[in-house]
Amino acid sequence: MARERGFTLLEVLIAFVIAAISLAAMIRAAGFGLAAAHESARYQEALSRAQSHLAALGTDAGALAGTREGDDGGGFRWRLEIAPNAAPQTNLGAAQQSSAPPLYFVIATVYWREGERARAVSLQTERLGRASR
Repeated sequence: MARERGFTLLEVLIAFVIAAISLAAMIRAAGFGLAAAHESARYQEALSRAQSHLAALGTDAGALAGTREGDDGGGFRWRLEIAPNAAPQTNLGAAQQSSAPPLYFVIATVYWREGERARAVSLQTERLGRASR
C-alpha cells in the first residue's frame, strides 16, 4: 500500500474556491457596514442641526410664526414651521385664559439627499408665545 503525501490538485482548488467565496462575502459585509455607518452619521448630524434650530428659536415663538427655510451647508437644508395652537385651553378659567400665553406648534425639519434618495429628520415641539397684557 502506497502512502499518500500532501493534497491532490482537486482538493487544493476546492479549498481555494471556498476561501475566495468567503473573502468576497466578508468584503461585501464590510462595505455594507461602512455605508450604514456613513448614513447613521448623516442622520445624527441632521438631528443635531434640527435641535440647534429649535434652540435658536428663543422664548417667543409667536414673533416668528410662519414658515422659514434655508440652506444649512454640507448638503443640508432646513425648514421651521411655527403655527398657533387652535384648541382652547379648557382647564383654565375665563380670566386665566385671557392672560395665558398662547401655545404654538413648532416643527423643525432638516433634509438632504443620499445619492438618489431624499432623507429627512423632523422634530416637533410646543412653545409658548408672549402673554397678552
